[in-house]
Amino acid sequence: MASNRLVGAVDTADAFLRRLARSYVLVVVVALVVGLSLAPVVFFAAPSEPTEVAVVPVAGTIDGPNEQRITAQLSRARDDPDIEAVVLLLNSGGGSAAASEELYLSVSRTAEEMPVVAAVDAGALSGAYYAAAPSDEIYAKPASSVGSVGVIVPMPPDVEPNDIILTTGPSKAAPDDTREFAYQRAEIGNAFANAIYEHRGEELELAQSELTEANSYTGTRANELGLVDRIGGRKRAITRAAELAGLEEYAVTVLRGEGTVRFVAQANYVAADTPDKELVSPSYLTGQGTPGTGAGNYLAIPAEYAVPADTAVRDESKPEPTTDGTDGRSAGGETDE
Repeated sequence: MASNRLVGAVDTADAFLRRLARSYVLVVVVALVVGLSLAPVVFFAAPSEPTEVAVVPVAGTIDGPNEQRITAQLSRARDDPDIEAVVLLLNSGGGSAAASEELYLSVSRTAEEMPVVAAVDAGALSGAYYAAAPSDEIYAKPASSVGSVGVIVPMPPDVEPNDIILTTGPSKAAPDDTREFAYQRAEIGNAFANAIYEHRGEELELAQSELTEANSYTGTRANELGLVDRIGGRKRAITRAAELAGLEEYAVTVLRGEGTVRFVAQANYVAADTPDKELVSPSYLTGQGTPGTGAGNYLAIPAEYAVPADTAVRDESKPEPTTDGTDGRSAGGETDE
């Protein structure tokens, strides 16, 4: 009997060990299957590229070629999956109404897809300020020049008909009637002011009648009037753009087109780090010769901010001094670029 009980105990222990072994094998198999299913994620996932904040310079006179360069870079930013935010670096006194409006529309499209923050360096006047209006936020240095919400409509040259002349309409050869030009000036000027109010109406401390006086303000005063949101330079603007995009780690890339950038305002010319730049006469906006020899509509800087290309730097072309005696390049403790 004792031997039978011993044999039975051995059989029971042997069965238990066999069941334990099968369970161990099952656990190992399950773990192996799970591990293999995760292996592609662990071993074959490509390292992620860093996301980027793109800096797009808006420098020089906003004419056709310059506008096309800038809008091409904005389009590039929208198409690049690695770019999560854009900073506009503004160094411009404005330009033609058509080019400024096209740039405004391109900035609007970009702002619909990602955060856009504008940083005013030496100045963002007239058409340049118009183009920056759709930005989520606008930064300016204390002595940056901001504003000049207005339009210039130069008269076309007189047409001296020959004895025989054909026209497609009664006004085609009638340059003496200034009413149409006054209407154009008012219409474009109102559209400009309305766009500013559409984007910044809640922040503005200016009535629309005051806004359309086309005054230019220092960055400090523009901040008080609601024309800009914050005092700061490009570094603070880049940091803010990254915050709006929810980025903690990011690279900064500068998107710049090729070609010569022309400047009318001396202050913008000096401040811009554009590799290929040229200072031109204010008559560049209106054709060859003296101002007024070409027809068109211009969202341009007032005359006192312009310096002829062959003239040395004048006092009125420099940024307005601040209360601490600096020229505004690093006023108020602002040291970033």
